[in-house]
Amino acid sequence: MNIYRSRRVIVYTTLISIACVLLILTGCADFKKKTGTFLGGDSGEQPMDSRDEAIGKYNYKSIKDEIILGSPSIIPDVARIGDTITQTMQYVVLSPEKNKSFKVQEVVTLSGKGILLELSRKEIEKMQGTHTSTVQFTIPNGLARGSYKLITTISTAGMEKKQTGSFRVK
Repeated sequence: MNIYRSRRVIVYTTLISIACVLLILTGCADFKKKTGTFLGGDSGEQPMDSRDEAIGKYNYKSIKDEIILGSPSIIPDVARIGDTITQTMQYVVLSPEKNKSFKVQEVVTLSGKGILLELSRKEIEKMQGTHTSTVQFTIPNGLARGSYKLITTISTAGMEKKQTGSFRVK
């Protein structure tokens, strides 16, 4: 399984590098049309923590469906051109209905230095419990030095929550 994940990361990183070069050369307006979305994350089938473990950990009261977001982790938080940035963020989906699953949409957007760019959008069926959203990309040549944010939006069944992490390019 690790070999497949490593190959997927290499493919995604290469695609991100190409996409970022297109962004710089063609501008933000044409970027989405030329690249689509292609970033990775967990497959969604099995949660990290089961429903019961998540209920105990987050003191869930079983009153309504709920999304709980953790804080994103961005490594490295200071990067140079050519470095690979990896963001991971845990989130929990829970429902009073024991066997309910959720159609979850994960969207990650890059913001900063005049850029607002959707990096990833995926919709995945998730079982109740704790899951991890992962995004990885390479800082392209020509990206301005300064601070950037990765905004992660998790939504399902009429609920939406956002969490923001930051990194700096030097």
